[in-house]
Formats: sequence, C-alpha cells, structure tokens
Amino acid sequence: MYWFLFFLVAAMGVSSSPNNNGVFDIYDRYSNEVVDVLGKGGLPTKGGADYFSYLAARDSRRRQSSPAITFSSGDGTFQIELLSPLYYAKVYVGTPPLPFIVALDTGSSLFWLPCNCSVCLRNITFYWNQTTNCNIYHSDKSSTYKSIGCPPSNNGCPFEARYKDGSSATGVLISDIVHLTTYDHQHKHVQAPVTFGCASNVTGYFRDYSAFNGLLGLGLGNGPDNMDALSILAAQGIVGNSFSLCFQPSGNGTLILGDKGTSNQRETPLDLSIQKYVLYI
Repeated sequence: MYWFLFFLVAAMGVSSSPNNNGVFDIYDRYSNEVVDVLGKGGLPTKGGADYFSYLAARDSRRRQSSPAITFSSGDGTFQIELLSPLYYAKVYVGTPPLPFIVALDTGSSLFWLPCNCSVCLRNITFYWNQTTNCNIYHSDKSSTYKSIGCPPSNNGCPFEARYKDGSSATGVLISDIVHLTTYDHQHKHVQAPVTFGCASNVTGYFRDYSAFNGLLGLGLGNGPDNMDALSILAAQGIVGNSFSLCFQPSGNGTLILGDKGTSNQRETPLDLSIQKYVLYI
C-alpha cells in the first residue's frame, strides 16, 4: 500500500554526526505529529471502509501518473500460423541486446530463454518457407549477466518448468537486463534487471514449436519470491503489477505492461465469483 511520508524538522535544526550524516524522523499522514501540523484535512477515520477506499484511490492516481512500458521492439504481438495457437513478442535481453521471439503464456509465471545449450533449436522454417535464426543466450557474451546463488551453498539456483502438454525446460536462474520503453510520447529507454531461467535443456513440443525461442510467463508468481518478470519489474517501481494483452482478428495484437492499455481496446470483465487466478480470453 502506498503511504505519504512527511519529514518534520525541528526549528533548531537537524541533528548530525561529525561526518555530516543527517538524522530525520519520518511519520505517515495519519500520525499525531503530522495531524498536529496539517490537521485532518477531511481524512476518513483510520481503519474504516472509507479509509481503505481513500488509500486505494490515492494509490490508483499514483499508478496512473506513471507511464506504462512495453518492449523496446514495440508493443506488437503476433501469431505464427500452423506453428502454435500462442502469441509471440520480440524481447531484447543482455548487453549488447540480443532479440528473442518469446511465446506469451498466461498459464505460467516463469520467463526463460534457450541458454548455453547444445541441443536448442538454431533456426526455424515457417510455413511460407522463410527461415529465421533463433538466438541462444550465452552468459559469457553479455556484460550485464549476473549469476544467482541459492542457500545454503550459494551455488546456482536450479529450476524445472513442466507444462501440461509434457514439455519441460530445465536449467538455472540468472539475471540480466531486459530492454523496455515507456508507453508514452517520450518513448524513454528503460533497462531493467530481471531474473529468468537459463534453459539449457528444453524438451517436447515447446522445443521445436510453441516455445522455440523462449517463453514469457504472464501468470501470477507462486510463493513469496514472485519470480515472474512482471512482479520483478513492479518491485523495482518501474511499472504497476498488471498488464494489458489485446488480441485482434488479424492475428496481431498488443502487450502493454502496467496499468494502462490502448485507448481503442475493449475490456473483458472479470468473474470475481471464481476464487482462483483465471484469465478470460
């Protein structure tokens, strides 16, 4: 929950240590110290329904004031007919940035790429006879790569993702830069570190077809760590923890990360009676 914090500085000045480090007291808007100075100002009673509605409205306005983001390649998504019913997006990862055509999956939460592997798909030929090279992530070729250690040995963190069709991806978790852009008139370039799976072994239909060049899970992360890419971006304050995925009859679409969508898209209502994570398409 977002809180407004206020600094109250004594009239005699701020206490400081010999190394000139200032010491401040911090109070929230409802504290007696702040109310004594600013008054209640129409604030609802703390703990009541109006109180939480007030905070939610404040938080909503804050998030709406921040631009949404999308991938540096643009907000476009696309289908590859006769290959998979999934939609795809181009994502640039690492330094220098390397493009990957990742499948978008709302039923899982992990982001992974083919990585340091010898049996990963190197290229794919589409039904119109066009052959496209499939990049493979190599940790030693990106200057912004970082390994991730797991306790107690602090060695690499293994992962295993299994899917309903029998496909799987296994490897270790790593971190690197994902290249994004703000979804506004400024189109400001954003580089954000994201944890993802370095998949050295991919099996099944995903390897040769559906997720031939990686997969971006858009589902909610499980557990306190929230390893899905969107939660990681939200935790850094880069964007709100939500996304807008719009489909068009032509097979193209848009993916926008954050609390804003395109002005011409239609909305799908949520069925709040179902107490589990479900996306309606």
